[in-house]
Amino acid sequence: MEKVHAKVGELEQVFTEVASRAEGVYQEYKKALAALGAEPLPLPEPAEGSQVIFQLLDWLLSEFEGLGEVMDVANGNAASVSVTEQSK
Repeated sequence: MEKVHAKVGELEQVFTEVASRAEGVYQEYKKALAALGAEPLPLPEPAEGSQVIFQLLDWLLSEFEGLGEVMDVANGNAASVSVTEQSK
């Protein structure tokens, strides 16, 4: 039974570490999107236990679903700048 409690303690530490690192990943992602003129969805409040991992994966999935639109807008803006520069 001690081994089970030890493993549970280890898992709890892992979940806590995942939640704490998520903020750093979010800030770097936010900087990258800002370069494209976009903002990420807010990072959800950390869930309890293993739910933190599922919550972060759901958030990432929603971000990737919108990334195509962000790239389309960024490409359109780049094309506009290119045309404007060529007409000078």
